[in-house]
Amino acid sequence: MRSHVSITEDILGGTIAPDITKIAVRHHEKLDGSGYPRGLTEKELSMEEQVVAIADIVSALLGTRSYKEAYSKDKDLIHLYKSRQRREKSTEKLSPF
Repeated sequence: MRSHVSITEDILGGTIAPDITKIAVRHHEKLDGSGYPRGLTEKELSMEEQVVAIADIVSALLGTRSYKEAYSKDKDLIHLYKSRQRREKSTEKLSPF
């Protein structure tokens, strides 16, 4: 699963604008630093990278996967809210609320 990030970088690198490649490669980073491939925090991510990272989480939660059923919108919002609460002590550049 995680290898698709480096494959994305290999495919896009040098073919489109570097900032767009960077956004695509960082779409699994999480604002609290628990994401991959580099474990970056919100302070290390641009606003655009943060938006795509949050959108990727929402998409994953709302979508049905082979390993889970889709979350309801309410359950998704609760998940995002709890995630925000865990980070609340840090300076936030972007909030899903």
